[in-house]
Amino acid sequence: MRHLLLTTIIAVLIVVGISFAGPIHDAAERGDLAAVQIELNNGEKVNAKDMDNWTPLHIAVRFKHQELVELLIASGANVNAQGGWQKAAPLHWASSAGHMKIVELLIANGANVNAKAKNGGTPLDWAKVEGKQQVADFIFKQGGKTEEQLKKNIVKLLYSKDKLSIDMPFSFSFNAKDGLSYTIEVTVDFRKWSELDTINGIDPEVQFTDSREALFERQFYRVKVAD
Repeated sequence: MRHLLLTTIIAVLIVVGISFAGPIHDAAERGDLAAVQIELNNGEKVNAKDMDNWTPLHIAVRFKHQELVELLIASGANVNAQGGWQKAAPLHWASSAGHMKIVELLIANGANVNAKAKNGGTPLDWAKVEGKQQVADFIFKQGGKTEEQLKKNIVKLLYSKDKLSIDMPFSFSFNAKDGLSYTIEVTVDFRKWSELDTINGIDPEVQFTDSREALFERQFYRVKVAD
């Protein structure tokens, strides 16, 4: 009987729409900088998630509280956190809302311009869907692409696990089409990609060798159709 009663109470709470958000999330929705700061001073985590996986930064962005966005970023908020059923990043929401200043803030502080939501959409996709052309143009200039463009351009992504456990130099092969050129890029943290080489697709299978002597402990490579 006790179990049935508890189940009934929980069901009623869900129906009436209680979000189970914490005080910092409620303050973020209001744009209350002082209340958010008090919560942080009292030990609340800046990236705390509510029942829907929203962080305070997500909420501040969604409600267009620019000063609060600045405060949360300065306090260490994760600008690439995924939240909500869409598992979208704050930049997705800022882009769809067309809030240029917040978009600029997020990108300047490390937001991934090509982050994908659960449905695969990127911030550029979200801006285009909502008709926010100015924001879309800005994201594009920052290297942003649509989901379709990403699928078309990235041919392969792989990495060398450990410089102590692989033969040097490191090599890999990829499938190519005659008449197309391919750019080989490398990164260690997915934030900054460096171009290593451009190869013409003459044979169906192309082999690339990274002949550099000093590799980081983990190297990520990608092959893209050259622009």
